[in-house]
Order: sequence, then C-alpha cells, then structure tokens
Amino acid sequence: MSVQRLRREGFVFRLVMGSAAICLGFFIGCGNMGAGCEATGGNENDNVVDNTNDNAGDNDNTVGNDNSGGGNENLNENENDNIPAANDNGSTGSNDNGTNGGNDNTTANANDNGVSNSNGNTNTNTNANTNTNANVNDNTTTNTNGNPGPGGNTNTNTGTQTVATRSSGAAQPGMVVTLFLDENLPAACEAVAVWTQTSGTNVTLTNHGAGTSQFESGSASFTAPAVSTSTNLTFAVNIPSACASGQPSRTGSVTVPIQIANLVFNLPASMTVNTMLNLVADDLNNDGDSNDAGETFTAVTGAPSDFLTLFFSEEPLPAGVTLSINQFTHELTVTGGAGQDIRIICQVFGAAGLLAEASDIIELDAP
Repeated sequence: MSVQRLRREGFVFRLVMGSAAICLGFFIGCGNMGAGCEATGGNENDNVVDNTNDNAGDNDNTVGNDNSGGGNENLNENENDNIPAANDNGSTGSNDNGTNGGNDNTTANANDNGVSNSNGNTNTNTNANTNTNANVNDNTTTNTNGNPGPGGNTNTNTGTQTVATRSSGAAQPGMVVTLFLDENLPAACEAVAVWTQTSGTNVTLTNHGAGTSQFESGSASFTAPAVSTSTNLTFAVNIPSACASGQPSRTGSVTVPIQIANLVFNLPASMTVNTMLNLVADDLNNDGDSNDAGETFTAVTGAPSDFLTLFFSEEPLPAGVTLSINQFTHELTVTGGAGQDIRIICQVFGAAGLLAEASDIIELDAP
C-alpha cells in the first residue's frame, strides 16, 4: 500500500470522529440547558409547571393524571369518575354511595321499584305495598276453622251445618229408645237442641235439654210403640244459630227400627229315626210341593227383612237319642232313641234381639 493512500484514509477517520464529537456535545448541551432546545413537531414536551405532560390529545395532566379525552379523568386523586358508566365515585373511593355507603345506582344496578325494594341510602326494604291479603277466608255456607291465633281463619259461617246423631238402636215395642247428638258441641248449644218426629207411628217424645242424671245433654227419649209389623221411625234435631259465640245453626236426623216377629211353629207328630226332616217345610205327601196345608212347619210374619231363624233341641236329650241340626239348611237328623219324644225350639232374631220363640214336641218312630 502507498504512503499517499494511508494519509487519505487517516484523514477520513479523523473527520468522522470529529463530527461524532460535535453531535455528542450538542446532545449533552441540550440536556443541561433546560428550555433552550424546543422541538416543533411530534410529541413535544411543554412543561409549564414542573414535570407535567401537556399533550393536546393524550396525557394532559394539570395536577395529577388528568385525561380530558377518553381515558381516566381524575378530578382530585386517583378516583374513577365515570359519568355515563356504572361506577361513579364521588370522593370516598366506593360506589357512589350518598352518605351511608349503600348502593345508589342511578342507571346501572339500581333497585328502584315502585312497590318492591327501593333502597335510598341504606339497604332497607321500603315496600309501599306489604304482603296483606285483601280477601280473607269468609265462608258463608261451609265449615271454617275458628283459630284464635294470629293469621287464623275466622268462622263467619251463617249457613246451617249437619250435626252427627245416633240412637240406642233398634227396639221392640215397649222398649225405651234414646236419641243422641254424636259430636261434641258447646254445652249451651246441646242444651237448646230440639228433637221432633218426622215419620212413622206416632210416639211421645221427650227432650232432655241440658240433660239429667239418666239422659245426656241434647238427647231425647220415647217408648217404642206397639206395631203390627216391623217399621222404621225417623226423627230430626235442630240447634239454633248463636247458641254460643260464633256457632251456626245445625240440623241432623236418625232412623230407629221398631221390630217384631209373629211366629208359628208346628212340627209333625212324628218322624222316623235315621232320617232327615226339614224344620221349615217338608213335602209330606211327596207331590213335589211343600206349600200344601200342613206341610209348613215354621212360619214367620211381620219380621224385618234381615231376621234370622235358628233351631235348637231341648237339653238334656232322652236316653239313646242322638241328633244334629244344620242351621243353614234347617235339617234335623236323628239316630237312635226310637219311641222317645224330643222338644225342638225355634227362635227368631233381629237387630233388636230375640223377637219371637216357640217350641214343639216330635215323637221318634222306629224304621
């Protein structure tokens, strides 16, 4: 390499280094001059008061971080003051709470219902219309419960109610029959109960009002009349309203059967041992018909439709006599005891008890 070329390259190197030194001095000088260097374009820093950024469209901080465009505009401290949005915090740093820190949201999560939960400053329920029932249970014709406690149903029933009744049961002529109220009522209501007869053979009915040592309060009694055939008597009871506080009028009825049975029991004079005899009727002349005269041994008339006829032998039986009676088929079977007499008893029963009884003797013949 020639000496002349080396001199030219050295000159260029010194020229480049000199230019770099001048730029470095200029940069350092501007950094120490404060306001001496001002840029005319881009993001220029115009610090009017202290270290504040004065940017026309971005960070314009007058005191703190004050964003006038679309960012965070903090009036005092680092508070979120979002005018059209949800969290609007005044000065306490919470959710725009008036004075007590309650939720008072104007346009966002606000419970501002006219008749529901309207919270002013505190979380309290101010319901304009409370839970009240305009229509209560006011029953005019049916049963209601008169509960004395708060919220109970008041019994304002003005219609007639049915009262349960019973009697001492079916009776035979001459028996005393008692009619009863069959549920617990106030004593004042039982005392004014009045029984009357509504159908059947007339009887003399006595009401016992408040009751006696023999009869219950609210009951009545009569003596069963003589009848020619079993029949039913019906009775009604009436209790006026207001017999006790809040009590409605009541009515009820009961039926009393009066039962009798007319019995004719007439057995044949004899029967052969080791044979069978139907105690109700037998075809003695073998004509296939048991309705001929003298062939009906047991006749019951005037009895209730559900009467029961039973047959028994008188005890003790004569020596050597063995017999059995089938109560379903009414058949009498005798073995042994030829020449002896036996007595057979017939009884008729109804709901009122034994209605009639009769007996007859039959002789046992040898085969």
